[in-house]
Amino acid sequence: MDRVNFLTVKEGDGTRRRSRPKRAYFEIAYPNRCLCSSNHCDTVPCMEPVFTAFARAGSLLVGGETGTGKTAFVGALHAISPWSNRPLCVVDCSAMQENSLHKMLLGYEPNQPPLSPENIILKMDRTGAGILFLDHVDQMSEEIQQRLLPVVEKMASSAPECGVMKTKVICATSINLSAAVSRGEFSEDLYRFFGRVEVFLQPLRDRKDIMLLVDKILKIHCGGRSEITLTPLAVRAIRQHPWPGNLRQLVNLLKTACALLEPDGVVIDTDHFSGDF
Repeated sequence: MDRVNFLTVKEGDGTRRRSRPKRAYFEIAYPNRCLCSSNHCDTVPCMEPVFTAFARAGSLLVGGETGTGKTAFVGALHAISPWSNRPLCVVDCSAMQENSLHKMLLGYEPNQPPLSPENIILKMDRTGAGILFLDHVDQMSEEIQQRLLPVVEKMASSAPECGVMKTKVICATSINLSAAVSRGEFSEDLYRFFGRVEVFLQPLRDRKDIMLLVDKILKIHCGGRSEITLTPLAVRAIRQHPWPGNLRQLVNLLKTACALLEPDGVVIDTDHFSGDF
């Protein structure tokens, strides 16, 4: 397997990944130049290897615990891609009813014959393509998984450019999809198709740049007050916290702390942190 670890602070053993050829794996630790900002301007240098592999494969699987920034990562990837002026269509597989998801992805209702199906990928291809983002892809039913695979395989095999669909597909999951495949809970063939390029976003507790993240978040969410600082006690609390909610929890904590500051306050202490911190 083509295993690529770049900008990482945690090495994996790679046992599973080496067993699957023709796959690219990226474990991202986000140093300072890789931080996601509101306009994604800092993400380009570190995401270039991911983008190159994704553009070639046409599909991408983004994994990581809940709150690690998978949606922000996909938004940044779209922003720097040649398809940035084309739609980023987000489909939350965990939020849609089964019949609606079935019709959107396959083009017809369940228990109906697929007469001239018009699914979302075909529609996007016809209107100029773009990126289809399937969030919580592990929430697809077994029926949809089985029926979706031949659809995307047929589109890829009939595509004019080396079997790569005009519409790119990104999937995201918060679970170990490989383990789900082993348990028979997710289609192995669909996993192989979507995961030809795989990205893993590290949990916040494993990242070494947390205070750089704090500075970035404060600049974005504290009304532009760049002079805001943290007391040593607050810094120590942030560094020692296990962060079960990852980046989302950190953002919410700092947004609340900023809201609790006095109008002229510029120093955040642990008193400004929410009670469940």
